[in-house]
Amino acid sequence: MPKKYGESWSHIFKNIEFPILPSATLTQSTHFGGGMRISPNSRFDDGLWDLIVVHKISKSAFLRTFPRVFTGSHLTHPAVFHRQGQSFTFTITHQDQTVFAQQDGDLIALPHSVDILPRALPFLLPRTF
Repeated sequence: MPKKYGESWSHIFKNIEFPILPSATLTQSTHFGGGMRISPNSRFDDGLWDLIVVHKISKSAFLRTFPRVFTGSHLTHPAVFHRQGQSFTFTITHQDQTVFAQQDGDLIALPHSVDILPRALPFLLPRTF
């Protein structure tokens, strides 16, 4: 049974619990938000999501560490958890109430599952891309 205010992620067949969760991002992109290198090793064509979670960090440590996201060096910080996978299920429990998250600016109810379909869309790119 999940703990009160506990967050848990189910990654393929593994469950990972975070008792307090300030920030989580699921992406295929290396950058977002005006130059933040949130996931510098992500690739659009590798068929994998990149999950970045910041946990177990005080507000002051978060503020001191945050600038590292612009160089991508935040991934080496002990409070940053990074995993790759083709499928993720997100569940957040809060006193048996429905919890919402944002997906590209839209509200979604949790639990929510996302799967990736590798090479599902064809793209025509210039040779110099």
